[in-house]
Amino acid sequence: QAFEPGSTGKVPTFAAAVEEGVIKGTDAFKVPNSYKVNNEVINDSLKHPTYDMTAAGIFARSYNTGTVMVGQKLSNETRYNYMKKLGLGQPIDVGISGASKGILAPWQDWERRQQYTTMFGQGYTQTALHTAQIFQTVANGGVQVEPKLIDSYINPDGSVEKTPESKSKRVFSQNTSKEMLRLMETVVLEGTGIEEFILHLVA
Repeated sequence: QAFEPGSTGKVPTFAAAVEEGVIKGTDAFKVPNSYKVNNEVINDSLKHPTYDMTAAGIFARSYNTGTVMVGQKLSNETRYNYMKKLGLGQPIDVGISGASKGILAPWQDWERRQQYTTMFGQGYTQTALHTAQIFQTVANGGVQVEPKLIDSYINPDGSVEKTPESKSKRVFSQNTSKEMLRLMETVVLEGTGIEEFILHLVA
């Protein structure tokens, strides 16, 4: 089943921005609670004063307003291309039928507001497997490995037949992967995921 991913959809935006060299984690932003752009008003879920923040801080606190500021540094076409590279809008074949491909409209068809909401996980849909695949790509040095559920078959004669090796492709550089892992660590160290911190798991 496909659904809007919400804030996990900020990962493609930040990763694409890092990969394209338009932001670093230490870049400074002035982040309001409400941000008006192109006659659209973007709000954060909880009211807060205007903060001076880094890109890493925006990601840690999961601010929609700051994420849009980051996403604006990329063209809609560039962001869309990275979303497609990550597998959004495409079915993931794991050997079983009925997989949803989700919905990702071409960037040329994005409505005025949709061009901003797609920066923070709204205005398109994906499955839980799409979400896992995106995080796998970021964590695996920027290389995406096709997921699979079936490792091998047992033939009638008892012999074991392995399924083909999963294909892999590079989506992000090793450096982008390292930077994104640092950003994701800030979520559980200083951000909205502090309650999910696991001792000794974060370097």
